[in-house]
Amino acid sequence: MDPAAGVVKALEKDLQWGMVMYDGPMTPPDPFGGGMVDPSTCPRLVVVDPKNDNFADISAAYPAVPLGGSTPTDKAIEGVVARIGDANAPVLDGTVQPTIVVLATDGQPNNFCSGFELDVTPAVVTAVNKLTAMNIKTYVISLAGTDQALSQNLAMVAAAGGTGKPAFAPTSKAELVQTFRDIIGPGANCDVVLAGEVKKGNECMGTIMVNGTPLVCNDPNGWVLRDSKTITIQGTACTEYKAKRDALLQASFPCEAIVLN
Repeated sequence: MDPAAGVVKALEKDLQWGMVMYDGPMTPPDPFGGGMVDPSTCPRLVVVDPKNDNFADISAAYPAVPLGGSTPTDKAIEGVVARIGDANAPVLDGTVQPTIVVLATDGQPNNFCSGFELDVTPAVVTAVNKLTAMNIKTYVISLAGTDQALSQNLAMVAAAGGTGKPAFAPTSKAELVQTFRDIIGPGANCDVVLAGEVKKGNECMGTIMVNGTPLVCNDPNGWVLRDSKTITIQGTACTEYKAKRDALLQASFPCEAIVLN
């Protein structure tokens, strides 16, 4: 949360940050009725829904003192599952705006919410498998240090996350920021590869639209065919396309103008 070099501030314009912080009671409930935990408040969650430019809202919600209770990781992930919904709905391009979950923890998962389970790793893996089935990948940031049991736990969770990546143990803020850049990939650019090859001389037979607005062929604020397979959006059209996270570009050519792949 460093306002100058922290990962949230550095990337708040490149992705839609959300936050779920969690903890549970320090001790398990007493089976004889003392110190019972209200299941509706366990785990305790601090939630900020995802959006761009979200540093200020996350900073305001971020506790000044660490939550510091027990670690009901499975229940926290179940809360995330319920909150973000299914990402399996059909979309024009499944690589656009994917939802990912990043689990960062320094505590062995346990369950003091409703019982005395010291190792709930199988439940954590089950919860992560639900995300994977929803087309949501889970990355793991390990703050285990020398805790070998937790390292093994997080290795299992990372394997279930569908990313093919092991748990990541950052050593600096800069390394963490770069890792997120690697995950989210490059931002939108104004070169768009077509699903076919435009025949020479037929460049301007195509119709190119950004958010439903037609662009002019060979215009400095419209589009050009950079090569037979690549459209380049130019000038103000490029600025608009890059500025809007949900920008929709549509390109169509008549059959006689293009050979489809």
